[in-house]
Amino acid sequence: PARAKYDLKYYVTLAKELQAAGAHIIAVKDMAGLLKPAAARVLFKALREATDLPIHFHTHDTSGLSAATVLAAVDSGVDAIDAAMDSLSGNTSQPCLGSIIEALKGTERDPGLDPQWIRNISFYWEAVRNQYAAFES
Repeated sequence: PARAKYDLKYYVTLAKELQAAGAHIIAVKDMAGLLKPAAARVLFKALREATDLPIHFHTHDTSGLSAATVLAAVDSGVDAIDAAMDSLSGNTSQPCLGSIIEALKGTERDPGLDPQWIRNISFYWEAVRNQYAAFES
């Protein structure tokens, strides 16, 4: 084809249409975890300029790039992201919450969460996960 269907213009137009239709939030789901940080910056900057709706970003760590992509998304104006407890993160799960908290600590987008508190919760889930290790692939 002369032009890809799913280009930046497509997503910007879709965001505007969703807002005009009465949407309360724009959610972007990278279900395969393939969105790269540089592309995330371009996409979320354009969406931020196109709409004043909150933007939520969900990704998976399949490629190992999701933490970097989440940080690029946050830098580009995303309002909400998904992350997993450290002991349950990575691979086909979400990026590591502890790493994201530490990376944003002291910045304008600092979530204000106590890293030790997050680690304690993660230790609990690590113990639970170990009980089910025989069922993991």
